[in-house]
Amino acid sequence: MKWLFLALGVGVFPLAVNSVGDDDWPQFRGKNRDGVAHAVAEIKPWPKEGPRLAWQVDIGEGFSGISVAGDRIFTMFADGKNEFLASFELASGKEVWRVKVDEMLKNRHGNGPRSTPAVDEQNVYGLSSRGHLMAVEKKTGKLQWEAFCKQDFRSEGPGHGFSSSPLVEGNMLLLQTEAGNGKAVAAFDKRSGRVLWTAGYGGDGYCSPTSFIYNGERQFIFVASGKAVALSPAGKILWEKRAGPGLIAMPLFIAPDKVFIPGSGETNGMLMKIAKMQNNFAVEEVWSNNQLRDSFNSPIFYNDHLYGFSGAFLVCIDLATGARKWAQRGFGEGSVVLAGGHLITMGGKGNIALAQATPEKYLEVGSIQALRGKCWTAPTIARNKLLLRNHVEMVCYDLAAQ
Repeated sequence: MKWLFLALGVGVFPLAVNSVGDDDWPQFRGKNRDGVAHAVAEIKPWPKEGPRLAWQVDIGEGFSGISVAGDRIFTMFADGKNEFLASFELASGKEVWRVKVDEMLKNRHGNGPRSTPAVDEQNVYGLSSRGHLMAVEKKTGKLQWEAFCKQDFRSEGPGHGFSSSPLVEGNMLLLQTEAGNGKAVAAFDKRSGRVLWTAGYGGDGYCSPTSFIYNGERQFIFVASGKAVALSPAGKILWEKRAGPGLIAMPLFIAPDKVFIPGSGETNGMLMKIAKMQNNFAVEEVWSNNQLRDSFNSPIFYNDHLYGFSGAFLVCIDLATGARKWAQRGFGEGSVVLAGGHLITMGGKGNIALAQATPEKYLEVGSIQALRGKCWTAPTIARNKLLLRNHVEMVCYDLAAQ
């Protein structure tokens, strides 16, 4: 471990919401890590030509998502032989700075970084596909601290590269290291890089950690080695439940007391209910079926229903029963986010659709061919902008100008 600053002291680190604007998208799947642009109150049907294209820029290879804080964009890509963490202007797409993070990973599924950077009020945190974590200053890209999953935690890493996206939570940064020695998750002091605690066992994880509040208490949940594991803010294991091996889609907390774990491969999706008995937690299965096996993009919850991909189908699932309400072809294995009561779906080949989020039927109210080629990165919605990328380029559409 290499520290560039002194630790900030010893003790309990209070948890707080990340200090960014409500209309930002500061980390993987948005501010609340649920794939929902909560600040968007309404989206109108698109005209025939779709929303206005604001800009389009070429970037290097990779699957990293696009994070937004203020007037800046942050993402990762490979250019030449190296992987970079970079900042761009939201208004123009002009590159502001880039920082080398690691040598490029070459893989049969696609080259370059997989992880999405996280942003707070001061820093940007990026993870290379080879497990090098860097914290850099948001304005300049100046290195603040760094960690190495393979050396520091003795992690071999998953076969297709480190893919977990860092989670900013109050004064902590959480990361799945994929280590198998009780260090599968590491909590860092986000200012100094000091390791606060480690917990759990990993080894095959492509999922990202997330957090939620149950019964007034914060919990973190991660998935690795066929288990979903909930941790306390101090790293204590609170409960465990089986999950599909190699799961990429994230578990989804549904207030006040439920967690949905998507299916993976031949493993069914499962809705669980959390209960607390004295000082212990228990989870019980509400239902389990094969109606939502989400290969790599996480589902959305809205108005008592789940929306997500099950193979090549975009589906709507009744949360209470697990019954499928409708299924829609035409996207391949795509991804979906929610804004203003509408689903924005990106197909695996760059076709984008706007549809009302209703269980009655699939009701499309706009579509465009935004990109070509391999499009495995979920859309970002921030500050009235729709940001998309394929494996080698990034585009921005102005949702306010339609």
